Amino acid sequence: MDVFGRCLGLPGGTRTPDPQLRRLVLYPVELRAAGPARLVGAAGFELATYWSQTSCATRLRYAPNERLYEAGPRRRKVGRRGIGISAWTSLRVVKLLRRIARGVLKRSPLRALRRRLFLRSSAAVPAQTVRDAPQRVLVVGVYLASREHSAEHLARAFAHVHAGIDVVQRWVAIGAASTSAELGSVTVLQVASPAPKFVLVNRVLADIDIGGFDYVLVVDDDIHLPRHFLPSFLAYQDAFDFALAQPARAWHSHFDHAIAMRRPWLLARRTRFVECGPLVSFRRDAAALLLPFAHPQQLWGLDFVWPVALERRSLKMGIIDAVAVDHSLRPQAAAYDKSRHDAAMHRFLAGTPHLPMAEAFTVIDRYRSLP
Repeated sequence: MDVFGRCLGLPGGTRTPDPQLRRLVLYPVELRAAGPARLVGAAGFELATYWSQTSCATRLRYAPNERLYEAGPRRRKVGRRGIGISAWTSLRVVKLLRRIARGVLKRSPLRALRRRLFLRSSAAVPAQTVRDAPQRVLVVGVYLASREHSAEHLARAFAHVHAGIDVVQRWVAIGAASTSAELGSVTVLQVASPAPKFVLVNRVLADIDIGGFDYVLVVDDDIHLPRHFLPSFLAYQDAFDFALAQPARAWHSHFDHAIAMRRPWLLARRTRFVECGPLVSFRRDAAALLLPFAHPQQLWGLDFVWPVALERRSLKMGIIDAVAVDHSLRPQAAAYDKSRHDAAMHRFLAGTPHLPMAEAFTVIDRYRSLP
């Protein structure tokens, strides 16, 4: 019985009453048995230990709790698709922060104010390298005329005169061509019915000498760019020596992969994954390797194949966090069947060398300052 007269089903005493022998490994079995308080070493089985002149401790502070004996070895949990639990924890944190950002966004009265809030950056832009000739940049985009799009904004942003940068734009219209002067003048192809994006991009690239451009940008029609996007983005891509790069997505953007969301405390991240949309930049060496697209019918999955080809040639890829884009106009798969393209991606990857998702979503280096 204990001091309250309750029966514990334990022996009447202990084999080690000497307080000098109270080592955990010498505790007899009866001291590890479960009591009403679920503790061992309680009063009635151990000598009382004084902690002041007026009080007596009835439970030893170093006595182990029963749960210590019940706990088994910790195992590494695995989430869906074989991704470690740490990756899914990161995804939950990203989704929580995104929910907060979207809450702030909904309370912002003007779209321009929202974009100014989420796209601004205080990071210093790298100094541009002095060159004998301006950088030549090719921008290829596809816009869906029957849906709301931002292609007119993009055409204006890229057409803005940038010192030391010569921009050539080539756009494809699915449906009626735009009547906007800025966009209509750079729309070189018009198709009546939807077709895979990369098939249309390849049709445009077929008539262009890709080797004559320092960078090739492939752009979707549903993003908004911050001011002075192009010189800032290319300066960061050049500074961090990324052959393949994408801007991070602002926190109120739609996204599929948490790795693409902006980390405002960083300038850039060297990764093993760069999304094939909504904007991806190929440096001259990456463009020679990856363009035109080898599997243009694939809407998804190329971004798991690209790292294999780039790493064979020791080329780096990464995400620019100092420059973000707004991808909140339309959610992913708004214009096509997501389940069908997802199944096609898995069939494609099953027969193509690629990085598994658990390996692709890897950050190799984090840059908080310029090199």
